[in-house]
Amino acid sequence: MVENLCALKEAKKLLDFTTRTIQQWNRQSASEVNCGKWGVAKVPICPICKQAVDAFYDHVLKAHGRDALDRALSGELRPIEAPPSTVVPKAAAKAATKVEVYYDGLCEPRNPGGVATYGFVVYRDGAKIGEGRGLAAEPWSEGASNNVAEYTAMIKAFAWLMENGYAGAEVLVKGDSQLSIRQMQGAYEVRAPRIVPLYLEARRLSSNFGKVWFQWIPREENGEADMLSQLALRDYWRLYKAEKAAEVKPGEIVLLEGPRFRVRGYIVDLEAYVCECPDYGRSNRNPRLRVRLPCKHILAAERHVGAFFKNIEGSR
Repeated sequence: MVENLCALKEAKKLLDFTTRTIQQWNRQSASEVNCGKWGVAKVPICPICKQAVDAFYDHVLKAHGRDALDRALSGELRPIEAPPSTVVPKAAAKAATKVEVYYDGLCEPRNPGGVATYGFVVYRDGAKIGEGRGLAAEPWSEGASNNVAEYTAMIKAFAWLMENGYAGAEVLVKGDSQLSIRQMQGAYEVRAPRIVPLYLEARRLSSNFGKVWFQWIPREENGEADMLSQLALRDYWRLYKAEKAAEVKPGEIVLLEGPRFRVRGYIVDLEAYVCECPDYGRSNRNPRLRVRLPCKHILAAERHVGAFFKNIEGSR
């Protein structure tokens, strides 16, 4: 009984040793068939059955037995390196590349406490492969600020890369926000309560990539991301003013000439997309804005024109 128990213990030790040995050789085999510069794995091929395998020595033992494993461990059998063009999957190819991210954010018509929106663009080999825009915080809340929008843009860009298979890629992040860039570089401290969780989330996401650089660029070189953040602002603004525009009755809209209307006493020019009302002036006073934010009078005039043409189409 005692002898059988000792034999079982010795057998278990041998099995554990064999398992560890195979795992070690599997890791060595994997490292020997990797490309160096980008770290793109080339799947090894078994020289016996000519099949692509993930763990060479484990496959040899299971598929071809202990004798074949002994030959592999002695070096008699070696995995065949498959051509990279036939074995590198799309996900690995994405991970083994460099991408550039441009991001931007804004908070209008006041900062903080306005409407914070973000925009980002992703480039690979000079070609745009992705973009995004949207709200960065609850509109008109204390959590809405320009810096919150900037960090949200960066986070959304990182999330897009992860969702589209670019984990492990080398990422160059470009933005015109001195604060967020310098903080991510480690040059500035992060102390603002509303920024700390965003900074930590950006750090967490950035750890999923092979290497990440952060580069400040002038505002003039960040035009595309800036425009996306402004378009996100306009998207929200149209919804925000739609309810007030619905209160304007058809009788309060008078066609003057061409694209000009009088709406509740204010002149609206749909071609120039301007209105005389004070609300329009307040919403569009920032000279940086390259899009025009509509007031309720502009939206009411647009609705009036749309209804006019809809009636014409219906009468045909």
